[in-house]
Order: sequence, then structure tokens, then C-alpha cells
Amino acid sequence: MFEAFILVCSVYNFMDCRTLKDLQGPYIEIEQCHVRLEEMKIDIESKLPFAVINQKCTDEFLKMST
Repeated sequence: MFEAFILVCSVYNFMDCRTLKDLQGPYIEIEQCHVRLEEMKIDIESKLPFAVINQKCTDEFLKMST
């Protein structure tokens, strides 16, 4: 299962960066996650004053609990 994350920074202040997590996933196949990342990028860049800096699909089973 894969989860989508995007790192964005404000176009007005590049010191203001945030990590956004997809709320529709997780996805069984990584291809589905990549499609969702593209959808998220379009939404973010068209509606918010943020620039996408990085994006990633992570395997939730590789996470370590703290």
C-alpha cells in the first residue's frame, strides 16, 4: 500500500514550506499513487499560492513506528 505526499513552499515566502498528505489513499499499486500525485499537483498549483517542490509515494509498510 502506497501513500502520496507532496512538499510545497509558499510562492511569497520560500521559508514557508509544508508537507501535504493525500487523504484519499492509500493505494494498492504505485501507479495509482503516481496518478494521484499528478491530480494533487494540478489542484495545488491552480488553487493555492504554493509551488510543488517535491513529491513521493511511500510504502506504508516500510514506516517504523515511534
